[in-house]
Order: sequence, then structure tokens, then C-alpha cells
Amino acid sequence: MNLKRIFLLLTLLLIPQLTNAALTINTIDYSSEDAIDIVFIADGFTTAEQSTYESYVAQAVGYLFDNPPFDAESNKFNIYSIPTVSNESGISVQGGISVDTFLKTHLNENNLPRLTGLPDEFRSFLRNELKKVFKKKIYPIIIMNTGVYGGSGELNREPRFMSVTQVTLDTEYHAFREFLVHEFGHSFIDLADEYGGDCSSSEVDDWDIDHYDKKMLHKMQLIIENGMSLLLHHNIF
Repeated sequence: MNLKRIFLLLTLLLIPQLTNAALTINTIDYSSEDAIDIVFIADGFTTAEQSTYESYVAQAVGYLFDNPPFDAESNKFNIYSIPTVSNESGISVQGGISVDTFLKTHLNENNLPRLTGLPDEFRSFLRNELKKVFKKKIYPIIIMNTGVYGGSGELNREPRFMSVTQVTLDTEYHAFREFLVHEFGHSFIDLADEYGGDCSSSEVDDWDIDHYDKKMLHKMQLIIENGMSLLLHHNIF
């Protein structure tokens, strides 16, 4: 990790460089116009909790770009952050509690306790607003303000403007970074699940997080090392 990135992570002095009437879009790290755009987005964080959101963005960026394959490819990515402010703290549970958040993300999508969701109308809002700023495909990562273990990643199997990752803070099992890698693997390069459980359980599966994480990172490394140049040249991202 270069000194520039270390400085950005330690201070997280996010300086707005993109403009949009509905969203504040801050630049964390910019490589080039042709680089792949990752956009972190807050949901369920009040004004008083923005520093918590920023700390998790710093964790995510640091973890991704301190490990293969991204550590050697960091100059191929632009990193942005949208620190939305919610009226209430926390995240809704579909069919249960309702929390007034900016994007109305929720747990218990399709009655699966660990699966997160983003309502269609808010997905459309997000897509329409981001299209005003970004001119090519982007990879939003929504950080959801709940300690409950959960997340989701849209499979990247069709041409579309954005492929969304959602991840909670996971204070239950303290594996926020590992779960982020897992869900981002779906959205970024269409990886299938790397463990044997399912989303119908509210309990974490009985697997070794460290082994699982290394397996996922290794698979991502092989795919990106073998295909990054080709994908970039053909604008598949």
C-alpha cells in the first residue's frame, strides 16, 4: 500500500470532487478516467454516526487493497464514498421492524434472515442519480448500520450500469471484512458461494473464517490476474 493510500485511510479527509444535487459524492482515491469505479454508500447512519461509517469504509478499502489480487492492481480502481444521512439509526427487517433510513435497505429479504435487500424504487433512484455523474459501469457497496450478520451481492451476469453489494457491520462474529470480500466477489466477478450453508439460518455457518477468506481471495486473484487486462481493454467492467 503506497503512502498516499495510507494517508487517505488514516485521515479519511474526503474532498468532494463530483457533483450531484441529491447525493454528496466524495473521492477517496482516484487513479484514472478508465479505472474501475467502486462507490461506498452509507445506509442507516445518522449525522452523529458518520464517523462510524467512515471508519468502516477505511477498513474495507484497507483490507481490499492490502491483499492480493487488489494490492497489485490498485491503480486500476477509483474509490468514492456517499455518506448519506438517515433520519433514524439502524436497518429495517422486512416483515418486522421499520427504520427510516436513506435507502430503506433491510434484512430478511424473501424471509431469509441473513439476506439483505434494496427496494426497487430506491435502486432506481440510486441508479438514476449516479448515472448523472458516472459514465460507465460502477460497483456500489452499501454499508448497512446494523451489527446483525448479513449481506448480499448481485451476480454480475448481464450488462447493466451497476452491480450492488450490501454488507452489515457484523458485530456478532466480527467478520465485516471477510463478508465484504465474499459479497463483493459475487458483484465484481460473479463468484458463487464458497461455503456450504444457506441464508435460511440466522446463525453463522460452521466454517473457518480465515481459511474461507484466503480461499475467496485466492480465487479472486486467479480470475483477476488471468483476465484483468482483457476485461479492461474490452470495457466489460
